[in-house]
Amino acid sequence: MSRVNRLELLVPKETPEEVICQVVPRLALGLAKLRYDYTVYRFGEPQPVPDEERTAAVKTFREMGIEISEMFENGIKIKKAPTPYWRRIVGSHKQATGAEWLRLLSVARGTRVHAEVLAESDSSRSSN
Repeated sequence: MSRVNRLELLVPKETPEEVICQVVPRLALGLAKLRYDYTVYRFGEPQPVPDEERTAAVKTFREMGIEISEMFENGIKIKKAPTPYWRRIVGSHKQATGAEWLRLLSVARGTRVHAEVLAESDSSRSSN
């Protein structure tokens, strides 16, 4: 069994600031002593995305062969299948990471939520 040495911890946005000020520094100290790489963060309020940025995100999905078929209040229905105008990307182009997918989905949905980093290990900072 392998041990995970990397943690990403999400603090609920309804957590009072005074609790965050008490708990997060202690948590960070404990995780550092245990030699974990960690990031402690919380999400802010959703912000609207400008239409031209949203259109660009949808276009990027189409270039990757993903068609956004329906928009819902709480999400997007997508269809991953080669679209008629899709062309395979080859060579040195990197594939999108999970974080990039989530960012694109958020922009395509029309809202953006920023993450505020409350604490992170030194090794996490150097790898970003």
